[in-house]
Amino acid sequence: MDVYKKQQKKIDYITSVKISALDVFMEEDTENIAEKRLQQIQNAMETLPKKCKEVFTLTKIDGLKYKEVAEKMEISIKTVEAHMGLAMRKIKEQIIVIATLFFTSF
Repeated sequence: MDVYKKQQKKIDYITSVKISALDVFMEEDTENIAEKRLQQIQNAMETLPKKCKEVFTLTKIDGLKYKEVAEKMEISIKTVEAHMGLAMRKIKEQIIVIATLFFTSF
């Protein structure tokens, strides 16, 4: 029985080391994906019209509400909504194009 227990302990240890290594790998991969996604969004933001980019930055990065953005920029809330709609569509389009290019390259 002692031999069996020792062998089981070794197996358990090796398994835990493998799982830990996999966790580290997955964490690094997740961080890498997040960094790439952030870079894609930043690149897409550069293609936005000036006002649209400003509205997107104020809402999504600075965390302002639409009403606050409207007051700050001296535009209507409807205009803020229109700029955000355009920004979100353009950014999504850019990400879809990049993803399509990535997956068709295999």
